[in-house]
Amino acid sequence: MYCANIYSEVKTLGKIKVSKMLEESNATCFTVQFRTKIDEKDVIEKLSEVKETEFNTEKRKIAKQILLGHEKTLTGYVVKSD
Repeated sequence: MYCANIYSEVKTLGKIKVSKMLEESNATCFTVQFRTKIDEKDVIEKLSEVKETEFNTEKRKIAKQILLGHEKTLTGYVVKSD
């Protein structure tokens, strides 16, 4: 049975190295965690949710959340690579 929640190693890689590893995975399960690129819509949405009193007391925390983007997780395995 395949399981992508058991890790033999954890690496921090760029996009190109991740794509090469996925091509060479040969039906090995994998989990990739990454943060999405921030866009104007996400910034406006986050700022609209914040109350003025919260903004005044937690400026740094809010800015960090906005600048990091959304965390995403991709789990799967490659069946065939072109």
